[in-house]
Parts: sequence; C-alpha cells; structure tokens
Amino acid sequence: MATPAGVHGTVRSGEGLPLRGVRVEVDGTGQAVTDSLGHYAVGALLPGSHDLRFVAPWYAPRRMSVLLSDASDLALDVELSPVVVILPSIGVTAAPPTATAVSAPSRAEGTAELGQYRIGSGWQGDMLTQGVDIQKAIAAVPGVVGRGEDATSLSMRGGSASENLWLLDGIPIYGGSHFGNASSAILPDAISYMNVHTGVTSARFGGRLSGVVELETADSTPSAAGITGAVNASDVRALVRGALPMAHGSYLLGGRTSFRSAWQTADGLTQESAYRDFIGVARLNAAGGSLRVVSFLSGNKLGLEPGSPIVVSSATGDSGDNGSGQLSGGTMLGWKSSSIGATWTQLGADGLEVRLRSWYSGATADITWLPEWGSSRLRSTVSELGMSAEGGREWAHGSNLFGLSLVRPTTSYAVAQLSTDAAIASAASTRTATPTTASLFTEWSWRPNNQLVSRIGMRGNATSGARMNVEPRVDISYYTSADTHFDLGAGRTHQTLQSMFNEENLLGTLIGLELPSAANGAIPTASADQIGLGIGHRVSSRITLTADSYLRRWSGVPLPANTTGGVFVTDSVVIGRGHSSGVVLGATYAGRALSAHAAMSFARSVREYDGGSYHAGVERPWSVAGIFDYRLGHRTLAQLSLGAGTGEPSSITGAGVDWRPDHLPTQSGELEGTPVNLPGPVNIERLPGFTRIDVGLRRSWPLGIAGRSGALTTSLRVVNLLNTTNSIGVVAAAGSSLRLVRGTPRGLGFEVGWLF
Repeated sequence: MATPAGVHGTVRSGEGLPLRGVRVEVDGTGQAVTDSLGHYAVGALLPGSHDLRFVAPWYAPRRMSVLLSDASDLALDVELSPVVVILPSIGVTAAPPTATAVSAPSRAEGTAELGQYRIGSGWQGDMLTQGVDIQKAIAAVPGVVGRGEDATSLSMRGGSASENLWLLDGIPIYGGSHFGNASSAILPDAISYMNVHTGVTSARFGGRLSGVVELETADSTPSAAGITGAVNASDVRALVRGALPMAHGSYLLGGRTSFRSAWQTADGLTQESAYRDFIGVARLNAAGGSLRVVSFLSGNKLGLEPGSPIVVSSATGDSGDNGSGQLSGGTMLGWKSSSIGATWTQLGADGLEVRLRSWYSGATADITWLPEWGSSRLRSTVSELGMSAEGGREWAHGSNLFGLSLVRPTTSYAVAQLSTDAAIASAASTRTATPTTASLFTEWSWRPNNQLVSRIGMRGNATSGARMNVEPRVDISYYTSADTHFDLGAGRTHQTLQSMFNEENLLGTLIGLELPSAANGAIPTASADQIGLGIGHRVSSRITLTADSYLRRWSGVPLPANTTGGVFVTDSVVIGRGHSSGVVLGATYAGRALSAHAAMSFARSVREYDGGSYHAGVERPWSVAGIFDYRLGHRTLAQLSLGAGTGEPSSITGAGVDWRPDHLPTQSGELEGTPVNLPGPVNIERLPGFTRIDVGLRRSWPLGIAGRSGALTTSLRVVNLLNTTNSIGVVAAAGSSLRLVRGTPRGLGFEVGWLF
C-alpha cells in the first residue's frame, strides 16, 4: 500500500569514510541520525520541496534542497567537509545498524503499487525474536503467511509457495529455503534491502501467479571493507566484502554451514540433516556501464527417522543403500539449487536507462519416500536459461518502461516404485518438458500532479506449443489530502512452471521445497486475476494507519486432491482452480525509543477441483501480529513479538508419525515416521487457535583486534514465553481417535555476531 515518499542515503567524510551520528534535519526538524555505516533513512515525506540539513561535530553543516515530484524513494548521498580538525583516516564499525525491519508500505521507482512493501537497509538489526532470517522478515509483511510456526513455505495472498518469484539482484532463484527453524538459504548479511510485492506487480515481472520478492545486495567501498558473521546453536555464517581497485568495482563473498544436526531424536541421536550456502557478487565498470555478476549455491539433506522398522530391497548403490542390498531407515530427502547471472546497466546522457541481463538457474531434488506399505523414489530437476533487455526513460510527468525476455526451462520429473523383494520397478510417472517462452512488455506511468499517481502496463507471453497470453495490469493511487490516499490495483498473471509438491502434507509445514514441472499435455499454463483496494491515513508524524483488501481467482493449478497422500505426486495430476480474499488492517508507530508494528488479518483461501473443494492449509480466518521494539541507548535493543489467531486447516496424517521439537537450543527436534495423509477429504480438520509471545535482547560490545576496530553482538531470545501448546498437524492415533502434533515449546536461543 502506498505511502508518502522517503529519502535515504549515506553520509561520508571527504576521505570517503562513513560518518556516524550525523543529525539529519528535514524542514528544520530532526528526523534521523546516521548509523555506524553512515546510512540514514527519512520516511513519510509529502511530494514537494523539502530542505535537508546535515549536522555533525567538527564538520561544516550542509544544506540541500530536494524536490519530490511523486511518492518515490529518493537516494541522496552526502559528503561533509571538516572545519576544525582534519582527522586521519580511521575505520569505525559497530553493531549492525538498526532500522525498521518492515517499513510501512512504500512505492519504488515513482510508481503506484498496492501491496508493495520495502524492508529497508539495516533490517537485520531489528530481526531479534525470530532470528536474523530473510524469509522470517518477509513473513512479517501484511498479506504474507507461513505454515505452522515456520517460514520455510510462504504464501502471499492465499497462493502457494511455488507461485512466488524470487530475484537475487534481478536473477531468478529456485529452492531458496531449508527446513524447520532454518528458513532462508540466502545469507541475511548479504542483503541490503528487499522489495516485497504482494499485489498487482509491474509488467516487467512475469512467470508467477502470486508475489515477487526482490533481494538486493549492497555495494562495497574501501571504507566498508570488512567481515561480518554470526554463530548460533546450529550453524555459522560469514561474509567478506571489499573493493576491486583495478576494476573500479567491489566484491562480496559469503557462506554458511550447519555444524550440527538441526534435528535430533528424543534419545539424543542425530538424524542425517545438514545444509550449505554460498553467495558471491562482483560489481565492475564495463563498456561504459555497470556490470553486476551474482552467484548463489545451496544444498540440503534430511533424513527422517522411521516410525517402525522398514526394510526395502534396492538394485542400486544410491544414497541410502547399506551395501547389502537392503535400504533401511526412514525417508531421505536431498535438494540443492544454483543460480548465476550477469546484469549490465547503462544510464545515457538523454535519461535513457538500458539494462541487459542473462542467467542460468537450476534446482534438483532426490527423495526416497518410504511409507510402511511400499516405497517410491522421486528425482526432479529444473534448469533455466534466460536473457532479457529493458529500457526506460523519465519525462516531465511520468515515465515509460519497455522490454523483452526469452526463457527456456527444462524440467524432468520422474517417480519410480521400489519393489519390496526385487529391483526398482518401471517408472510410475515420468514428465519432461522444455518450453520456450518469449515475453514482451510495456508500461506507462503518469503523475500529472501531487494527487494522482498511476501505472498501466501490458505483458504478452508466447510459449512454444501454446497460445499467447496477455496480461493487463493497472495501479492507481489518489491523495484526497496530504495525509490520506486511496489505492487500486488490478491485473492478470500466468505461470508455466507448476509444482508437484503437496503442500497439504505435514512435511510441507516443515520444509520449503519446489518440484517444478513445466506445462505440457497434462499440465496447462496457470492463470490468475487479482483486484485490490487500499487506504492509508497518517494520523500524526509518528502514527500511520493502513487497510488493504484483495480478491484473487486462479485456474489451471495442480492440486493434491485425489492424487497422493505423500509429499509429491505419484500418479495422475488433478488440475484445479481456487480463490482467496482478505483484509489486512495495519498500524505503525515510530517513536524515539519505542517503535511498533501491528496488523490484524481476515483471510480465506479455497482450492477447487471437479467433485470437491477444500480450504488451503495457509488459510487463517483471522489473526493478529505485532512487533514492539524498545531501544535502551544506541547499543541495546529489547523486542517483543506476538501472534494469535485461528488455526489452519489440516489433513489427517497416518499413524506412527510424530514431531518432537524438544531440542531447545535450536527450537527443533525429530520428525519420526513417514508423513502420509490418510485417504479421504483434504484438510478435513482445523487446528485449534494459536497464541505465541517471543522476547529478545541484543547488546553490542565495542572491540578492537590487531589495530582494527569492530564490535561483537550478543543476542538472547526466549521463544514461546508462555509455553502455549500450539499445534502444526493432526495424526491418527489408536482406534479412531486423533492426536495433535505440537509445535515449538518454550526455549532459549543465543547468537554471537561480529563486525570488523
């Protein structure tokens, strides 16, 4: 939902060093203070002219005038000159900067868009009670929900997780999540800010039905060179950044590894589980423009303890074979993803901006699924080659954007039945497809005055072997006064890559996994239509109220109904349709020491197929959530987060399955047995309502090592403070009774971070 504009940037000295503690005044009133990296951000400014003044001890004050012609964010970097003493070059670092983790809804690039949210620079500093994680930060955005207590599988406005487009510096990524309490596979320290689009997006985005998440890494300068990282009870991560002087650019390299199993059995034995992540970014000056190269790698493996002894013959020596031809133990899952791409951008003297991009993105999944009455093995792969070209130009009262793209994904999805007495039987289901999709889009933004901001776009997609699809999109914001505005969004999207993952399975609550299969004879291209209405009102300079409503309908989507009780489709595909609707009421308070964000949501999400329908597992008829921050000086942050609401729909899982989240240091545990849904209606039960309160405290400690200044941060959090018995699933018990699977109990989490 749109809000007034903001100004952000970096304040540096003449030597290029970031300046901390610089007071930023807007129209004579102090609005912000720069953090340890020199960053500042001022929000909620009305379109028009504003006077900015930057004041710091020992530096000459600097005054600048800015003209905000629309509600876009303005990037403004400032350099201050010393007036009394010229200080030698020093490196000043401290704890990671704190900022509003989830900013109020904002418009980027001077365009209107209902349901767009900016998670601004320094967001890591406010991720405390849930841990520093990208997907958990996104789950706090209105209109976005996870499943159960985890954020491994995110739904935007009632859609499935596979219907969200993830972009890392503009490069698509697949399977960017782990399992359990370890959600995102992307290092949080590498991401400067995020744009989350939950509504009708720009025409430049295509290929997904629901939302779009833009993850942007930060530029590095000589003064910002250093290393950051953190260690907790389950993994360790580190990030190195610096400059490439010879290439007039910068680099960023980071990695993370689990050093112990995130899941353990009740008797203390470790299950087979691990994950590894890598990210690398380089920025160079090339051919009169700027070249950015990004790479991403992630790998996961997870073994589930059997609920009862299972022995299955295997004719291969694949993972899980004990060497004697006997495959014993529980379900084995392994998945990995990789992306590499390059973007070249040039801004011409006439205001024309050109962007060329090429990429490769892929993912594989290998699952040995062992229910008690048989077994099967799935291997799913996707590899995507793509290229795009975009151009845009600003003019007096708006802008034009146009572009084209060519994408060629190759998908393979094969399921083989494992015999209990011989070899692997013939494949029960094999699907391969290599469609090529060419897209052409154009978009026109119009801002005739300070009251109206509008955007109209059109996208056309032509896929080999299918008819051309047209996607009209429109977003409009209208200010009735300086403090009140109304927003409207409507549009259509299409999706060629569908997922065979059964999200209505208990395992879908605990892991984030994509099993893509491209449109072919059995799987159509899915489509979705959406309309949204919103209103925003600024009560005062500190309080903002918002309301966001939406209605979505989609068709041509594979559903788990009547197909499989497992985590993936093993036989015929059921193609269905669905609809969702909801209202999100939000409130934001930004004080000097206390800040708060609260939201109340009312939502409905239904899947339909020939012969039946069911409520999706992401549906929460009503829920409330809030985050309250209190800053005890500039080094200490206390945070409380709360959530409450009705329970989610759930299918009944077969007997012998249990989730025991009793490993308190990591708030994780053991998933015992093979989660297979019982035959019958999908999501026939609804879980009880939930209530959860988490609290946390973070403190930074200045530290110098080998002449280099830095800081350590210590974070302590209490999860589920009230020890409420929240449920994540329903399991069949003895006789005809049912048993609830409990979520995370009360526990402690501790993390140590560093910045040098």
